[in-house]
Amino acid sequence: MKYPMLERAPAQEILRLRATGETPDVDSMIGYRGDGQLINDSFIGDLRKDLVKIRKKFPAQLLARDAQGGKFEAEASPVAHRHMRNVSGAALADADFWRWLAVVHFSDLVDWRHAPAKAQAHPNNYGIGNARRNLLYRMYIRAEVAYDAGASDPYHLVQFGDKDLWESHIIAVKIGNSRTIVRSLISYLYPPASKGKCRLSTKEVRALASRLTRLRANVVFEMFEAKEASAVIAREAERARAVLASANA
Repeated sequence: MKYPMLERAPAQEILRLRATGETPDVDSMIGYRGDGQLINDSFIGDLRKDLVKIRKKFPAQLLARDAQGGKFEAEASPVAHRHMRNVSGAALADADFWRWLAVVHFSDLVDWRHAPAKAQAHPNNYGIGNARRNLLYRMYIRAEVAYDAGASDPYHLVQFGDKDLWESHIIAVKIGNSRTIVRSLISYLYPPASKGKCRLSTKEVRALASRLTRLRANVVFEMFEAKEASAVIAREAERARAVLASANA
């Protein structure tokens, strides 16, 4: 399967030209990878239409670190996932494909979500710097790793957690490679009785995430069943809390 992609240098040039009011020749900067038939990109129009509907529920301009942005991503992530589940796996695994998607087709959404008024978002959010910070990629992966096929709503875990948890402690690190650990982590932090409130403080969540990241270096998380993953999460959470309590004593 053949798919479009955009490397970092031309992506930067496109954004630079747009910032100065010029119209870049985008088509000449797009490349292609793979062989055979070009992927069907009809999902883009439908995805845009649905994301615009969600965006209309939020302020016309988001401020930096605005919690509304996190709420938008929580609602939009399942939508991105539904529309893109049948896209070629080779494309979904390629950061240059996601950069093409963000810069060429959704730059207005990226800027609305992350940029000051009438400005451009940080390059990371287009996937130009840190590819894992790409907004479209983040939303898709959030739903992909939290997807719970056995639940009546397979996306029920996607709604929980803020940008810091998902972006810094799951997607940006190897914890995000294990769906079982991710689902167990979210379920632990947001049990049904919590009514959407995290059971740990921000410091405790960060300490737990750090412990899991270190543990990941020596433990194959992918081998865990759900019950085993839940036990590991609970154990490391208690240890993280104990260390913080000792430090504050």
